[in-house]
Amino acid sequence: MKAIISIIVTCILLSTAIVNAQNSPPPPPVISNHSDTTSSSTSSSYNVSRRVDGKNKKGGNISISISENTSSYSMNARFPENRYSAVYEVLSKELGNGIQGNNKNKYRWISNAGSKEVYEVELWDNRLSLDLDKDISDQNLIVNFKTLSKLIRNAISGKDVAAERQTQNLQRQADRLQREADHMRRESERMQREADRLKRSQDRIQEQGNRNAARYERDAQRLAVEGARIAEEANRFNRNAADRGGTSAVVASFLKLPITKMTVPFERTNNWNWPNAQNKLIEQLLVDKTITSDSEVVFSRDRNDIFVN
Repeated sequence: MKAIISIIVTCILLSTAIVNAQNSPPPPPVISNHSDTTSSSTSSSYNVSRRVDGKNKKGGNISISISENTSSYSMNARFPENRYSAVYEVLSKELGNGIQGNNKNKYRWISNAGSKEVYEVELWDNRLSLDLDKDISDQNLIVNFKTLSKLIRNAISGKDVAAERQTQNLQRQADRLQREADHMRRESERMQREADRLKRSQDRIQEQGNRNAARYERDAQRLAVEGARIAEEANRFNRNAADRGGTSAVVASFLKLPITKMTVPFERTNNWNWPNAQNKLIEQLLVDKTITSDSEVVFSRDRNDIFVN
């Protein structure tokens, strides 16, 4: 009896396991990413495989590989045929209308610079290849092709390409704004350094000006003192000279003015002598009340003039 019960239980468990196996969902896609980076090249691969009912359906696999080095950027992809239209839509929006081949599902996009090929993209049935020559491409074209690769991968994987395109546009705008911000920051730092340099130069000029002003002030004071001393010395010499009958240059210049110089010539100039002329002059000065009897009169003369103080 126990043996019969054991057999029945075993059968029930096996039946349950078989039913669960038939009703269980397929395993998730297998995704593998690989990246190798060296000083001159970078390569990466993206692979997805799906299995339905335990078997691989024809054309159901997704395989994407991207490689890049210093001189080239390439992408190769294999995908289900039902993804063809989504991939073509991405390419036509980004690169324009392609060249259609003999096969209606085969298109080619190509760009040349002279005799050199800048890029070539081919799409047919469930395959795509992309090649870009980085040596003759500018940086913007390289960035655009990397963005194009992301959009193609999203189209193949079934992601929202429009949303991804908008994300990429926002990212490019963010990168551009960041570059502008970095440029402004560097320019601000440069201008600040220039302002600091000018301030230091102005401070040096101001300091030099202060030193010069102080030196000029000291020299002015020294010259003023020296000038006063020399003037006092000149006054002393003038007094001594006047006491001895001399006439200073200032007085001589003053006496030669029309208002102080007597221009009437003496009569019989060859027959007069100094004592008589002096006495006559004093008498006339007393008559004119230019002097008084107690005035001290000093006479001096040179080769051409006679001065009376």
